[in-house]
Amino acid sequence: MKVWQRADILSKEIHKRTLSFPKFENFEVGSQMRRSSASIPDNISEGSGKSVNVFINALKIARGSAKELEVQIGRCFEFGYFSVEDKDKYLKELDEIGKMISGVIRWIERKTKKKK
Repeated sequence: MKVWQRADILSKEIHKRTLSFPKFENFEVGSQMRRSSASIPDNISEGSGKSVNVFINALKIARGSAKELEVQIGRCFEFGYFSVEDKDKYLKELDEIGKMISGVIRWIERKTKKKK
């Protein structure tokens, strides 16, 4: 899935970027950002192999993790760890990933309604 690919790329980029944070932040906001960014593709992947309802729930969790990461990115900008350009780039990508996840949820819901 294209959304999984984009989320996975973003997760890896966030992981690398957070490793350059000050040492004390690697155990605080850096660690939390790595977990929330990894949660997006992880939930998409895990849910895809399960029932429709479980998959939709996993997609909603992934979307929630994207929202959590948005807040963390804003916080890192305020701390001076991200430039305006970095912040804007990451937030734009998260917005697009969130829209893609919502689109997949709508597609699945429409598809399953037609079968009933």
